[in-house]
Amino acid sequence: FGFIMGIIVILAALICYAKIAANALKRANYLCAVNKNHPSFIRRSNNQNYTEPHHLIPLAFQDKFVYSLDVEANIISLCSNCHNEIHYGKHPEIIIKKLYQERVDELRAAGIFITLENLLQCYK
Repeated sequence: FGFIMGIIVILAALICYAKIAANALKRANYLCAVNKNHPSFIRRSNNQNYTEPHHLIPLAFQDKFVYSLDVEANIISLCSNCHNEIHYGKHPEIIIKKLYQERVDELRAAGIFITLENLLQCYK
């Protein structure tokens, strides 16, 4: 019974994240937060530009925060190229700094406090 309840809790969390991520993309008008003119293609499921949700502060660092990182303030809409640049590029700090500057006030309003220096450390 405990195992089944654990699975139910995980599934509920995934459904909740999907809704939050979808809201974050919609809020961004399905445009890349780095540059609204970055090319995209039309997503089959909703006829909107294809963008990807990205947690500016990675969820792996949730234990360092009192409030949930899985909130719209922390979810950024990115084109595939910028999303991959952050995860695999040689100089992701350029994009991370820009996104941080644009979101820091909203993060603070959500009770999430982090310096740019600490955020950059999350990506090393």
